[in-house]
Amino acid sequence: MGCIVGKQNGGARDLLDLNNDDPLRECDTAESYAEVIRTSIIAGNVCGHTANELTEIQKEYQNICGHTLVSDVQAKYDDEEVGHILIERLSLKESPDDDAEAASVYSAQLVDAARNGMLFGDGHIFQDCAMTKSPSTLKLILEMFLKQCQRDMTVEIEKYYPAGHTREALITMVKLLRNRWLYMSHIIHELMSSEKEEEEKHLLYLVLSMDQDSVSELKRVYKNTFFEMMARDVKETVKDAVIQHALLNHIK
Repeated sequence: MGCIVGKQNGGARDLLDLNNDDPLRECDTAESYAEVIRTSIIAGNVCGHTANELTEIQKEYQNICGHTLVSDVQAKYDDEEVGHILIERLSLKESPDDDAEAASVYSAQLVDAARNGMLFGDGHIFQDCAMTKSPSTLKLILEMFLKQCQRDMTVEIEKYYPAGHTREALITMVKLLRNRWLYMSHIIHELMSSEKEEEEKHLLYLVLSMDQDSVSELKRVYKNTFFEMMARDVKETVKDAVIQHALLNHIK
């Protein structure tokens, strides 16, 4: 079984099956919400961590699974663009973050590419930034792009890419970089609203992969977004008693 490893107190696990025989394959279509969630978790784990963190994640992944994260990503996404981006990020080397001046150069290139219809695709500037820039630098580049171009990058992605793994992964990356906890709050709220048992398991994986500082921030943003305590929604919506108990114990 393939699995994704998340960061919790130095390397606890956020388990996620990458193989074709996983239970979520029983969902209605390949583009079901569960499929989107799975791709989103992979993208979040890979695109949301620094090079040093990714090195540790890959070591732990191989110890747990007996094979490499890169091989599972290759098998999962084959020749899709998202596979190339994730594999390149997994081989990213740690380097000093670019400063604001350097980020402004990249954002200006994105603006020019957007205006000329050359923003996305192999060898184009967005893909290059997605594969080579640290999370903090990407966040800064995207903020500058929005200010300079007055275009929402997620909308640009949706217009260019058809429904599928690449579109969902890139949208996830952008949303996570903009506001990680707002995005996670919406994902968790949607999972709690689902009637599917598999999505309660994904909810468990997501929450248990977080350390207590992250849980505290998540609860704060969740309450501000939905005007309800996260624990109350867990009690009222999560049907599996074991999962509910584990969630409540972790977010108390």
